[in-house]
Amino acid sequence: MQPTRYAYLDGLRGLAAILVMLRHSESLLGMATYRSYLAVDLFFLLSGFVIAHAYDERLRNGTLGFAEFARIRLIRLYPIYLLSAVLALGVVIIGQVGGGKLNGDTAIQLSMAAAATAFFLPFPVSWTSYLFPLNSVYWSLFFELVVNFLYAAVRPRLTDTGVKCVLIVSGIACAVLALQTDSLDHGYDFSAQGVIGGLARSLFGFSLGVLLYERRAKLAALLRGRFPPWFSFVLVAGVLGSPSVPGFDGIIALACIFFILPLAMVGAAFESPRNERLGSAMAALGAASYPLYTLHGPVIYVVWQVARRMGEQFLVPAGIVMMLGLIVVSIQLERRFDIPVRRWLNASRRNAGAKAAGR
Repeated sequence: MQPTRYAYLDGLRGLAAILVMLRHSESLLGMATYRSYLAVDLFFLLSGFVIAHAYDERLRNGTLGFAEFARIRLIRLYPIYLLSAVLALGVVIIGQVGGGKLNGDTAIQLSMAAAATAFFLPFPVSWTSYLFPLNSVYWSLFFELVVNFLYAAVRPRLTDTGVKCVLIVSGIACAVLALQTDSLDHGYDFSAQGVIGGLARSLFGFSLGVLLYERRAKLAALLRGRFPPWFSFVLVAGVLGSPSVPGFDGIIALACIFFILPLAMVGAAFESPRNERLGSAMAALGAASYPLYTLHGPVIYVVWQVARRMGEQFLVPAGIVMMLGLIVVSIQLERRFDIPVRRWLNASRRNAGAKAAGR
């Protein structure tokens, strides 16, 4: 029997978000988790698997249309996204003012970037090459939505062979990019490698997640009892936390997205926590993951600015307190802000539909 809620996948998503935060906290903690950028590839993989679980059958048979699917996805992402964007905008403005860089030109660019960000759209500015200058991590959300919407648009006519073709072509693109640059850390900027890398990584991870979900029964029979879920967490933490090996980093990245991360996801997908405490821990990690991912960038910048003015001896303690505090805050934001707002948005939509039908 397949679980209706993949608890260990929630936990893996939370672990990946923590590793991304750790990666971006190097200025505070003085430690690097080089391969943690591949957490994004795990996110894409999980997206394909979970969306196939939740929506694939209805998309195939036409009972869920593109517009409704898009609405569901936007409501799922937007409340926390908007909250983090407002925070990020405030931090960028303070940084520009404090650095004496805010003038008429940058103010116009900043206003246009903020407007574009509100619609999940990238915008070029003069002071950075990031797709999303307010908060660089939004690039992965952008590509995830692009792939989600493409999938929903073509799914009624898309065969498994078509999904496999997308997987192969995007996998080849990832391989070429990784071998040429000795890395897969691409997707966040306006360079050719950035745009191609973001699209290739998101298409590959998502399509592989969909195909693995479609073969879940065979995979469950093969792995259940042979691959304990805890090993998935060890595998992800060990690989994503590993240091750089120059000259081999591209090959290692390909091994991760082709084999290691899919194995970790599948190994965690087909078991349920054996006790309530473990289930609660997985739920907490899952709840923290999205707010943590979107909020950590501007928070790290503020904490770093404050701590370095107090003295270098405060950087590491401030980083540790920030990470622990942000995890707790993220869990509470998911439960006390994100879920209630999404419920309200869904209820408002239903009420509007009911009124229209009654006219």
